[in-house]
Amino acid sequence: MQQGLGELKKLLASTYRQEEYAYMRDETIMILTFLELNLGKDKDNELIRKRFYPVKDIEHKPLLLFSKSIFHFAAAENDSVIDLLSQSRKVVKHQPLHYLHFMEANARLYNTDFTAEALYNSYLQSYKGSTYIMSARQRIAWIHLLKGDEAGYNKNIAHCKPNSKSEELTDEDKAAIKEADSKETPNPLLLKARLLFDGGYYPRALNELAGKSLTHFQGIKAQLEFTYRLARIFDKMEKNDKAEQLYEITYKSGLHQKYYYSASAALHLAQLYEEQGNKEKAVEFYKKTLALREHDYQNSIDQKAKAGLGRLESK
Repeated sequence: MQQGLGELKKLLASTYRQEEYAYMRDETIMILTFLELNLGKDKDNELIRKRFYPVKDIEHKPLLLFSKSIFHFAAAENDSVIDLLSQSRKVVKHQPLHYLHFMEANARLYNTDFTAEALYNSYLQSYKGSTYIMSARQRIAWIHLLKGDEAGYNKNIAHCKPNSKSEELTDEDKAAIKEADSKETPNPLLLKARLLFDGGYYPRALNELAGKSLTHFQGIKAQLEFTYRLARIFDKMEKNDKAEQLYEITYKSGLHQKYYYSASAALHLAQLYEEQGNKEKAVEFYKKTLALREHDYQNSIDQKAKAGLGRLESK
């Protein structure tokens, strides 16, 4: 993996030095951005940001709009995603990338802006494939739940059904189908904290959970999610001691449950130990992550754990 990333960086440099390689520049920026943000632990956000500076007419380049948007998401710059995609929405005509509607809808939902529903519907109407269709329907259901419309939630989540292409679905689509099948309505408070966290609004997310304890939540799923959400918030706010403690609680409490919280807590613990230079503990928890099977987001969590082990084994 490291060799591949190194070769891509050399290629990108060549696209500026040698005109015959210039046609590969935009695609190389896109691939590098995606790989570094998803698989690289030692990513340099400012270096990634600078790659977009020389790009001209980005509003006419759907793949680079996608790339820059996922960068802003990763850098907790959700408002920048909204600005970028809303301004570009009317420009990208000849080569539409319908996923941009889904991304903008997510960004708006993360800021509890319920105009996101219209964008999810636009994606559902214009995109003829199967990717993120179930996720879009799930998120429309979430909007109704957050507005206090439980009947609307039930109506929309019921549309998340498996089909002939279920084996090809993303982790997010599988999670939507699983939520519909479970008949378990999400806790609105935890859902709002999750969405605010995903948008990088960490103090607002923490404020939603402030003053709450495990006794405030009924059922193991809600209790696991509560400790997990707090751990994620403290992690991003660099309060590592609190994050580690809550990740440990989540990991141990969820070991024998079907939910993804235990696996994800183990993954983030491994990443914290890796950052601290504790190779032995990092390897231990990456392996514990991979030992947990048949949970939501299996593919993405496993990929990150395998990438972590690969980094440590190469040192």
